[in-house]
Amino acid sequence: MTRIKWTFYAFSIFFPYNFLYAVDTFDASSGHLTIPEVVAGSTKYFDLVVTLKALISGGDVFSPLSTTTLSSRPDTYDLKRNQLIAPAVVVGSTVYKNLVLTLDKVVSFEGKEKAVADPGYNGEIYPETYNLFVASDLPTSVEEALRETLDEAIKLWGNFGPMEYWVVGTDPAATRALEQQFCDRQVLLGRESQTECDNYIKYNDYAFESYRKSAAEALISGIPRGSAGVNGRPYQSFHQILSEEPWAFSNKKFDNWSPQDGQSTPLHEYWHVIQHAHISNTSDKLNVRSIRDDKLGPIWFVEGAAVYMSVLAVEQLQASGKLPILEKPYSGAENMRWWMENGKNKWAEYPGLKMKDISWQHQPLYYDIGAWGTAYLLNEVGKPNVLLDVFHPYVEELGWEGAFVKTFGISSEAFYEEFDAFLLLSYEEQKKILPDYID
Repeated sequence: MTRIKWTFYAFSIFFPYNFLYAVDTFDASSGHLTIPEVVAGSTKYFDLVVTLKALISGGDVFSPLSTTTLSSRPDTYDLKRNQLIAPAVVVGSTVYKNLVLTLDKVVSFEGKEKAVADPGYNGEIYPETYNLFVASDLPTSVEEALRETLDEAIKLWGNFGPMEYWVVGTDPAATRALEQQFCDRQVLLGRESQTECDNYIKYNDYAFESYRKSAAEALISGIPRGSAGVNGRPYQSFHQILSEEPWAFSNKKFDNWSPQDGQSTPLHEYWHVIQHAHISNTSDKLNVRSIRDDKLGPIWFVEGAAVYMSVLAVEQLQASGKLPILEKPYSGAENMRWWMENGKNKWAEYPGLKMKDISWQHQPLYYDIGAWGTAYLLNEVGKPNVLLDVFHPYVEELGWEGAFVKTFGISSEAFYEEFDAFLLLSYEEQKKILPDYID
């Protein structure tokens, strides 16, 4: 265990920053850490002042306060390990990120607390790692590559969960074994009975067998789909991802397909976990789905953000050497061009359709044009992490439209008008909104 040895400087303006942004602040002169909000289990505590015992990890990622977008994300107190997870701590003119600490004493606490959603549904960093389950007919390269990709996503965006990632192959017997493993886990954790799980496996259109069939059909047709999806489960307090065989990682070859996009799929699905992790599951447990849907927002925003954030992530992680290059470097620019062209062509099939009215029936518009809508918004504010730092931490409190206005400074209606004009520009003009590192 490492004793805290940071060089912290006292500062005279810590309270305003603490008050405005609900971010931890450390006063070097007193040795006090002020914590505006911390989630422990299903309870949130407010306005604690503590002293610190040790820095377990973190502190090596920092940035100037003047150029950092501070988030209202609460701390997490890991009850299992008795450790504090602090997403950010303001110290003088510097912001330190992703700290894990042990506490010494509670200096002050006035007893303000409230019950919140289940752990993992309050926008807090989750203390436990994800669980990955891979069908037995898949090679070990699948699990290895998925772990590599998900681990880097967590380092980049933070650990949100609890998440279970289930990967189906093409062999029926291996799929049945994976289904049984899933149901055994469900029963063991008290989530549902064996009968309830059997019915889910048998009657749900998006259960394990649908992913097996998709992969098997790909092998026959030679046209892979790479299907994966977050399949709900907030009412059971976890985030479930189901995936068909990830061809980029299983070393199967298709003449008309390149594996270079393979890393974007798990990143895309993990972004959906992040979206859901910032919305309380209280209503889901009462079988009310509409509240979650309203806070997730329009389908172009849900899917477009997952597409575009995965583009940015793969570009960054490959360029930094943190993810391997699969056959050739990932090309975000190439994908963005194709999505604009494909999106416009598809849109022409729906005369008079407005972006705000894009729905599930308009696939792939919500992916293609949604990615460009997200790129446009992030470019307008000039902060690529603004969804993670501002939008999602506020969506539970303010709702989708309120968080949208707070994040981007305009209403969604005003954005739709601006974006309609943007879509009329030449591609040479449109691509200027993309970051320079997308090539």
